[in-house]
Amino acid sequence: MIVFVFGFLGLIVYRRARGPIYVGIDEFGAFWQEEQRIERLTFVRVNGVQLIATLASQETKLRRFFWPSYRMIYRDSVPYEAYRLLRSYGAQQMLRQHTKKAQDQPTEQTSTD
Repeated sequence: MIVFVFGFLGLIVYRRARGPIYVGIDEFGAFWQEEQRIERLTFVRVNGVQLIATLASQETKLRRFFWPSYRMIYRDSVPYEAYRLLRSYGAQQMLRQHTKKAQDQPTEQTSTD
């Protein structure tokens, strides 16, 4: 129990020491900024409560094993207008990905004979 409490407190101190996280959209798409590092986001799920995105950059297997590549953006963690903009961009990005996948797959033609 003591290990859990100290581990939890250590995690809180670690996150506070790293500084704020910024999420937004620029001319290149959605981004996630921690400290001086900017990562591009690819949205996986978009709804009224949360946005789930993966990092678009190529990650090593070792990093993916120790730190998850999913980022969750909750509605109350960013200003309302920024969330609406991110949600709209994420929905458009997901539709574009589905359309691209559908175009890449060969279609089967059925005969009516």
